[in-house]
Parts: sequence; structure tokens; C-alpha cells
Amino acid sequence: MMLFVLTKRKGGTFVDQQISGAIKTVIATVRNIANPIAVLSLVLMGVYLLLGSDQQTLSKVKRWAISVIIGIVLINMAEPIVNWLQTIK
Repeated sequence: MMLFVLTKRKGGTFVDQQISGAIKTVIATVRNIANPIAVLSLVLMGVYLLLGSDQQTLSKVKRWAISVIIGIVLINMAEPIVNWLQTIK
């Protein structure tokens, strides 16, 4: 069992700094995996839009593309939001 010494530092306690570092690592890992997948999805959706002939399929692909773009924005805004929340303390 690991014991944490709660010493006050400039950025908070030692445990706070470890949790913050872990959160940033998770966010960076998810971003590094999700961004290429999202870009590949957008490329494939573009191909479907070019080749699709059914109106229902085209509207479905457009909705998926909008969802992917919103996901990319949220994933890439996660780290600045976490940094901003840390400055509130």
C-alpha cells in the first residue's frame, strides 16, 4: 500500500498534482488515439457523400459527420478546460 505525504506546495498537495498529471496523461492519450480515427472517419464519410445516391443515406452521413466534428472539438478542448479549472482553486 502506497502512502502519500500531503505536503503543501505551490500547485496544491502532492496528491492533487499526481491526479492532475494522471488526468492530463489520459486526455493526451485519448486525443492521440481519437483524432486520427476521427479524421479517417471524416474521409470515409466524404467518400460516402460522393458515392451515395440514396437521400436517406446522405442525411445519415451528414449527421454522423457533424457528430464527429463536435467530438473532435470536445476532445481537443478538454485539456484547456482542465487547465482553466485548475486555475480556479
